[in-house]
Amino acid sequence: MRRSKKNSNNDKSRASSLAGTKTLVVILGAHGGGVANAKWLLKRGAAVTVTDMRSASELSHSLARFTERERRDIRFVLGGQHEEDFRTSDLILLGPGVQKRSSWRKIAFDLGKRVENDASLFFRYAKHPVIAVTGTRGKTTTTQWITQLLARKHHNVKASGNTPENPLLSEVDRSFPSGEPHVVELSSWQLELAPVAGRSPKIAVITNLYRDHLNTYDGMEDYADAKANIFAHQTAKDSLILNYDNRWFSYFAKKPRRSKLYAFSLTRLPRSYDGAYIDRGYLMLRLFGEDRRVVPVRAFLHEYGEHNVSNLLAAVLAVALFDPATRITSSDLRALVGPRMREEIVFRAPRLTVVNDSTATTPDGTIAAIERFSKEGEIFLICGGTDKELSFGELARLVKKRVPPSSLTLLNGSATKKLSAALARIGYKVSAPHEDLDVCVREALTQSKRSRKRAIILFSPGAASFEKFKHEFERGERFETLVRKMQTENERRRGKGKARVNAP
Repeated sequence: MRRSKKNSNNDKSRASSLAGTKTLVVILGAHGGGVANAKWLLKRGAAVTVTDMRSASELSHSLARFTERERRDIRFVLGGQHEEDFRTSDLILLGPGVQKRSSWRKIAFDLGKRVENDASLFFRYAKHPVIAVTGTRGKTTTTQWITQLLARKHHNVKASGNTPENPLLSEVDRSFPSGEPHVVELSSWQLELAPVAGRSPKIAVITNLYRDHLNTYDGMEDYADAKANIFAHQTAKDSLILNYDNRWFSYFAKKPRRSKLYAFSLTRLPRSYDGAYIDRGYLMLRLFGEDRRVVPVRAFLHEYGEHNVSNLLAAVLAVALFDPATRITSSDLRALVGPRMREEIVFRAPRLTVVNDSTATTPDGTIAAIERFSKEGEIFLICGGTDKELSFGELARLVKKRVPPSSLTLLNGSATKKLSAALARIGYKVSAPHEDLDVCVREALTQSKRSRKRAIILFSPGAASFEKFKHEFERGERFETLVRKMQTENERRRGKGKARVNAP
């Protein structure tokens, strides 16, 4: 993130301006971000009120993260929200549960209040250059791989932003040497208000755009516009990285911007674009019009699939733009570790692999997982969950092609009903869904035993989780608990198998 001397000198005055500010934190939440935001504001002397429609008992896990002193200093309004709290606050900090269509959000703006979220506050106070990543798919993987590739030289770099473990504002308070970057993942929700700060990242990456969150946005262009906010205030010295293979490339590329555009592609880029691409099995970089061979990727492609090669291209390009002296080798690729619950292999035995892909919350995510793992064996798919107003036609066609009816297990939910209907329309025999994940796992395991090839139990819901779980992470943790139980039983019977094989 570009930072002027004037902005740097104003840091203290901006920070002190929060002292005594009547701040309303809207949505405490189950992920921990609301807790982190409230703690951060309290630390800066703000008078904090936290409000949430859920009761104290429903939020007990989040409330337990506050110290006794913090609980005394914060005013909690739980089990309901009141316009008076919005009216009497100077700063209203919205949490991710406050959707764009929320009446409370409208009230906040109608009252003329200062309305922010964690991303806008982050951009106001971040002291280091920022590499930021967004997109429908691959943003977490790309963020983590940028971090891992930079960390060999920039030892204090750390991924943050959209994770319970390292929320965005915690990155502002970290102390590390000047010149090292913040590397952050940003959701479309965070980017809705990020431009309020008037600043953008030094390097912005949009991995791709697919149908998602249409229960929140007024169509795909509305969703794309939220993502485009990542480069709203970039300068001529900043860089924007876009996916040339994605159909939304032109939409983003044509938007007004001051930054330099770079592209990445699974095939050779047109000469008009600098960027990263694949040519004859090699990852290539083109900077200042000159092409350079970086590293062979055939083995990586075979093991992890094209979608992860796209993530790799974006990550390598971002690293090269931030620090051109960084050298990337085949051993660096082998050392890359993917994020938790994203196509993560959690159990492997001679004839069985179990994959936790709980964070596949869209049909496109499940499509990518099926395409990758169907090359390794016979797929036994567990999917289904909560709908986000998405289409399941393409996923249904791939399931019919790659997953026999006896190998498909459905977890009930509003999205499951849509998938079942899409499958029925193309002549696929659909079995009744189950209400419990436990039953799904047992059924998939039983069915997998009949496979004559390597069996791949793939838990890739292709939908959100809210009808049965707090979030996709709780869903994934429950799946792993069941897998561990399965592993114990398997080892007792055979004395074989190993778990926790983390792969991208």
